[in-house]
Amino acid sequence: MEKWKHKYLVFILICSFIIAYPFFTIKYFETYTALKITAKYFLLPIFIILLMVGPKFYLKKVKPLDKQPESKVRDFFSITFMTICATGLFFFMTYSMVITTNKFLGNSEKVKIKQPVTKYYVSS
Repeated sequence: MEKWKHKYLVFILICSFIIAYPFFTIKYFETYTALKITAKYFLLPIFIILLMVGPKFYLKKVKPLDKQPESKVRDFFSITFMTICATGLFFFMTYSMVITTNKFLGNSEKVKIKQPVTKYYVSS
């Protein structure tokens, strides 16, 4: 059980690093295009793969650790919640990796805009 906990913590730390990296190291980046690409091409495949792998993982690895009496409804909600959370986790990991690869592998160019500012908002 302890070995499983350590693997889980290492996995969460790696995921956290991947998700947080572009937000702390890259000064300016475009979020809308990366979000659009990630949602259009990666969200559905991530969800479908987790629908296939999630229940097997739950029934093989997590269910034997459960000390509660067996309940089909509880298993269904656990698998559903795990699938939704894992989809979110892998979606945002993919999103961060798209931003990072676009920044470091893409050809970015600086654009100077020579127009007066018409509206200026200050968040308070």
